[in-house]
Amino acid sequence: MTRTVEYLSGVVDGAGINVLAGIGTASWPARQSVAYEVALEGCRQVVGWYTATIEAAEAEAEPDVEQLERLRTEQRIWVAEALALSPADAAGIRRVSDAGEALIGVPDDDGVPLAAQPGEADEDDLAGDSDASYAGDARPEHDDKHDDEGDGFGAGGGLDGGAEGWGDGRG
Repeated sequence: MTRTVEYLSGVVDGAGINVLAGIGTASWPARQSVAYEVALEGCRQVVGWYTATIEAAEAEAEPDVEQLERLRTEQRIWVAEALALSPADAAGIRRVSDAGEALIGVPDDDGVPLAAQPGEADEDDLAGDSDASYAGDARPEHDDKHDDEGDGFGAGGGLDGGAEGWGDGRG
């Protein structure tokens, strides 16, 4: 549905502007759109985490200049990841979501951060050049038996399938 928008004279030159004209139809399922939005929010959360970490490091009596530069570089990588992410890129959505969870995810019931558990990615896997980022064991195995549409998303609508959404009971 197209609607003509009117602007105050002098604010915008010309008639109404339709910023959605020519975009076309989405070629991905609705649940993948939701996963994309969740991944973007995850990127924003990681960028915020880096901001807080950088501010804390800068507040130290003798800030570690190399550490600060590394943190700033990693933060820029996450900003670039968010900008490059597409709702049509199921693998990219999974990669970014899984890496973000490994970096700042909520600890398990034992209080052990997910990133510190055996089989999870270490810090070097989470930031670096784009080809090496999120390598190794950062992404859980995909649950193909619940992937009814072959789109990388399980029947529960979460990134790893399952009726609860995430496939591991988190909901």
